[in-house]
Amino acid sequence: MGKGKRERRIEKRRRRRERQRRRDRDRPGWSVQLSGRPLGLPRMSETLVEFAEPLLSALPEGAGAKDWVDPLQVAKLVWNSLVVSFPKEELVANLRQGLGADFDVDGLVDELARRKATRFPDDRRFIVDFRTHDGGDRVHVTALSGLAE
Repeated sequence: MGKGKRERRIEKRRRRRERQRRRDRDRPGWSVQLSGRPLGLPRMSETLVEFAEPLLSALPEGAGAKDWVDPLQVAKLVWNSLVVSFPKEELVANLRQGLGADFDVDGLVDELARRKATRFPDDRRFIVDFRTHDGGDRVHVTALSGLAE
């Protein structure tokens, strides 16, 4: 007799976790340790929104939470790349694939790198994930971070 639905679902989850562990183990150069907020640093959600301000300011007036996702995703990618010293050329190439050749990716990365260096020079947190939701007349952002090792 075959396995029931529950057993197949449990086995599928186990295989997925094992694949993820192998992928994480094989990633060269960095890891992330989840922790509470380091003393003296603002919430990661506040930091992310301030860091992404050049991207968010390009959104139309009244943009909602769904509109904020793409700019915050780009900001997250650039932030994390700067924290782990990812090569700029590779970052620009990856962003250009997603944003298109017409977008000034080099200028964007340079502007965000200057912003990180001047406003958040000692912040070594890695942005693991974020969520956005509409809350009345504003967009709320929640972010999860860890310390890059």
